[in-house]
Amino acid sequence: MLRHVLSLLIATATVLTATAHDHRTTIIAGSSTVYSAVFRDHLPALQLLIPHTLDVQMSSSGRGLAALANGDADIGMISSPLDVLVKKMSTEVPAIAQQQFNVHNLGALDIHFVVHPNNPVQNITYPQALSIMAGEITHWSELGHPELGKIQVITEHPSGGIYNFIETKLLKERSITTNITPLPHAPLVAKVVSQLPASFGFLSSSVTHTQRFGVRTIAQTPAEIQQPLLLVTRQDYFEKSPEQAVIIDIIQKYMDNLE
Repeated sequence: MLRHVLSLLIATATVLTATAHDHRTTIIAGSSTVYSAVFRDHLPALQLLIPHTLDVQMSSSGRGLAALANGDADIGMISSPLDVLVKKMSTEVPAIAQQQFNVHNLGALDIHFVVHPNNPVQNITYPQALSIMAGEITHWSELGHPELGKIQVITEHPSGGIYNFIETKLLKERSITTNITPLPHAPLVAKVVSQLPASFGFLSSSVTHTQRFGVRTIAQTPAEIQQPLLLVTRQDYFEKSPEQAVIIDIIQKYMDNLE
């Protein structure tokens, strides 16, 4: 890892020298999943490589796209395909429909479906997990344990990347309907599920083992289905701002070297 970081330092030496006195701040806003996978543990190392100060703000994919469209962020973080978010958010945030965006790939993650550790249901199939979210299975009695009562689905905010990825790509445009309790962002899901014996939630694999402590994975997406990790830029800004391309290139190379 150190060798890769040194290589990146050498590769960006010219940029760093040219902008050694550049005190501008680049605001990166949006997906808690991208934040957890990319910036939570790696921001200090990335900051050594990037000449601008990075202000990384965690919220949700939809909120990040809105901030980018409205000019409140320089780069957005999303963890759902761009077209899905544009379609969902354009009515709420008209500026989104008026912009052209560039998408920059950082990788992909599995999605885990989790329950309270004392839940007696040991495993369910991936189709059963989808049926729970689509409202086709609503009671734990349908999985052999009537004593648990109704299934309570704990989700991130509906503007979140995992939420939208599940509805559009896994449920094929069906809505998550089963007894939903939405939370401000995805990392809170594990905490709440750990406190509610009848609950069922979903998390990306970017959530650390510490954050998942107190919950148990009961199913996960097949290997061929993964949630995207994306950075998004406004086309009009990107074309006039070569430093954005430099920043994104550094982040992409850094993530590639982690694999």
